[in-house]
Amino acid sequence: MAGVGSDLVQQQRPAPDRGELGWLAGLLAIGLVARIAVAVLFPSIYHPDETFQYWEQGYRFAFGGGIVPWEYRVGIRSYVVPGFLAGVMAVVHGTGGGTDAWRVAIQILLSACSLSIVGTAYFWARRVSGREAGLLAALMASTWFELVYFSSKPMPEVLAAATLLPAAYLLCAALPFQPWKQVVGGALLGLTFVLRFQLAPAILLVCLATILRSPRHSWVLQFSAMALVILGGGLLDWVTLGSSFQSVWLNFVINAVQGRAALYGTSPVFGFLQFYLAAWPVFIIAMPFLLEAGMRRAPLLLTVPLVIVVAHSLIEHKEYRFVYPALPFLLTLASIGAYEIYGMLANRLFPRLRQIGLVVLGFCWLGTSIGLATQTGFRDRLFSTSAPIAAFKLAGEVEGICGLGMAGMAWFEGTGNSGLGQGVPIYLLDQQADALTLEPAYNVLVQSGRDWPIIASRYTEIGCYGAVCVAVRARTCQPNPDQDANAMLERAGQ
Repeated sequence: MAGVGSDLVQQQRPAPDRGELGWLAGLLAIGLVARIAVAVLFPSIYHPDETFQYWEQGYRFAFGGGIVPWEYRVGIRSYVVPGFLAGVMAVVHGTGGGTDAWRVAIQILLSACSLSIVGTAYFWARRVSGREAGLLAALMASTWFELVYFSSKPMPEVLAAATLLPAAYLLCAALPFQPWKQVVGGALLGLTFVLRFQLAPAILLVCLATILRSPRHSWVLQFSAMALVILGGGLLDWVTLGSSFQSVWLNFVINAVQGRAALYGTSPVFGFLQFYLAAWPVFIIAMPFLLEAGMRRAPLLLTVPLVIVVAHSLIEHKEYRFVYPALPFLLTLASIGAYEIYGMLANRLFPRLRQIGLVVLGFCWLGTSIGLATQTGFRDRLFSTSAPIAAFKLAGEVEGICGLGMAGMAWFEGTGNSGLGQGVPIYLLDQQADALTLEPAYNVLVQSGRDWPIIASRYTEIGCYGAVCVAVRARTCQPNPDQDANAMLERAGQ
């Protein structure tokens, strides 16, 4: 455990001066603008869960109407994220804002929350390697493509990343020791568990590292704050699901014990390595050297993400987003390592040009981020789901919409009622016969492809986005609740 504890013995450094804080404020502003710009200018869906587990449920709580997936019917999802979204939606709506307003407001709030990663990266790197390292780490965290892209996604993994890193810093690395850091760090650690209980092994590691650092009497502050937040999550489950911590124990039983999660695909034990290879081609070659150079300064920044990745590797169903909370740790450590390697070379080869070299190093980080963001795999994520997002938005703006038909696309390829901004019934049309049978129930059609002549003969197209078109016809609707999306998904167990 000496490696874990060695984060705790670095010297305390002088507080940053006004000029340094000005640089940090500028980097935070750059990070916020970049995050909001990507969210607004490149609307995208990373995974259907983003829409139907979170945006859709928030909309349903705030306004009524919405597609309910099996996880919420069975009761294995905490309402903490949908509740937050619903609250913001209701407040913005109450002040006269529409769908676009509350969506952007949420994206701004989420982006602002993600800046905790930028601030923590700065303070952690500054404490172990100095002012220049701190600013380099802040530059990395404010502009790294994955941190920018995911920041506005209302997914538990993303929110947990914004709480786990600062919790680890406050509890295990921040100097001098102060009681408020124990309280805030403990609360953030508890919130991390509430958001994503699968991070429990990493949370336990942070708790162990805290014990190595803190006076024995201070543990009461940390664990009391942590316990209160976790108990709050259990109480929320009891109120909303009917049983305390149901989103934890029932989730584990259904997905891990009964193997429901494996139905959505399985990967080998080394599956996350494949994900990293795909996300960081070429750059991943440099990562071991950067991590090794930084590990001597801050080993906890390596042990925590290793625990996260190893723990999730034992689960058959793997998705890159599951280990997203490991990224801020790894990238912060890599930036420290890059600074340490640079400092060693600069002192030997060009000491008089050290400051210029630091600027070049910063641009190297920025260039690497841009290069990885423009590779085919990631670039496609920015645009692949833009068509259904735009189509559903247009459909929701149709005056007098009373029902929506989805043709030529699976239910999870749409954006649900939260994307429509309307609480109208949605009908899934698998075949043209379904479109004709259910036609009295809807007056707006979103169709992917042009395989059905119904769109030309009975409807008027009002817009197309790639292969996804929106068509309408003037009529009222006769709702058919036995055949709407929720009824069909419940029958299918989806």
